[in-house]
Amino acid sequence: MHRLLKRQLKKIGLDEGGDPPDVGQWQKLLERLEQTYQEADNDRYTLERSLSISSDEMREFYNALKKKAATQLAESHDYLKTIINSVAEGLAWLDVEGRLRLLNPAGCYMLGILEQDVAEYTLFDICNCSVYDREGFEKVIAEGASWQRDNGVFYRVGMGRRIFDVSFQINPMYSGKRIVGAVMTFSDISLQKAQDERMRLWAAVFQNTEEGVIITDAEANIIAVNAAFTTITGYREKEVVGLTPTMLQSGKHDANFYRGLWDRLLTLGFWQGEVYNRRKNGEIYPQWTVINSIKDEKGRVINYMSVFSDISRIKQSEERLEYMAHHDALTGLPNRFQFEKLLAKSMLRLNNSTD
Repeated sequence: MHRLLKRQLKKIGLDEGGDPPDVGQWQKLLERLEQTYQEADNDRYTLERSLSISSDEMREFYNALKKKAATQLAESHDYLKTIINSVAEGLAWLDVEGRLRLLNPAGCYMLGILEQDVAEYTLFDICNCSVYDREGFEKVIAEGASWQRDNGVFYRVGMGRRIFDVSFQINPMYSGKRIVGAVMTFSDISLQKAQDERMRLWAAVFQNTEEGVIITDAEANIIAVNAAFTTITGYREKEVVGLTPTMLQSGKHDANFYRGLWDRLLTLGFWQGEVYNRRKNGEIYPQWTVINSIKDEKGRVINYMSVFSDISRIKQSEERLEYMAHHDALTGLPNRFQFEKLLAKSMLRLNNSTD
């Protein structure tokens, strides 16, 4: 007996080897077979219907997918263009010969090139390149190396070929495993180099001036001193950084003196005058001091700077002149001028005691 017939007989309760089916059981079997064929027809119809999509429907479906993909591609292109145009650095696409294929607005501005004229220039037109530099680009294309310079020089080709300092990096651009060009990013560092040079000049002045200099933060903590400070006071920078200038006080000035100094400094932004301080070896000496407050763009004090000079020799000269004015140069005895001065003082004391 066929296995399919056996399966159907078993479903209606007739096992192999039993009594032969009666008319009712044969009827049930026929109904069961009819249901099975009907289900098979339904499944075939569904499959045939799902495969019977017309060519118009297929074309419509394809066009919809194509339109969606085009829209997404256009959006991605717009996003990418927005990003490239927003980059503050110069961004260029170079072909394998070094010709410019694309240059973003920042790059056009730095080089003085109009967007429509970009293709007229090569890397070697805008770069003040040596033979070594040409070899650097050739290695990018031939070997996939990265080429970077922090002290390069470019021409503003659209502005009379004036040179300017740049930092740039060039990396290979791939299509699959094949190098098809390079991407270059570059920055104008002319202002930065000028600021660095200015800072070097100020540092040289700071370290080589004959006057001592103290720079503190807004809380009067010392953050830097120059070489003349060490010469005058005997303290090295590492010994005083983090301390306040009060460490130099000699004790010859009272609290009112320093209170007046700070009142004027906070009110007017500067103070100048004569101060007696103490060197590291304990010697007390006079100095002429000028203190200025340094403020930020909002007018807040961020630093104080004190410039001072040792006036010990001037004081000694003044004392010597004072002595010579009141004493005989030969004998060293008080002269007539000193006698009259002392007599006037005595008479004044006498008059005061009489009153």
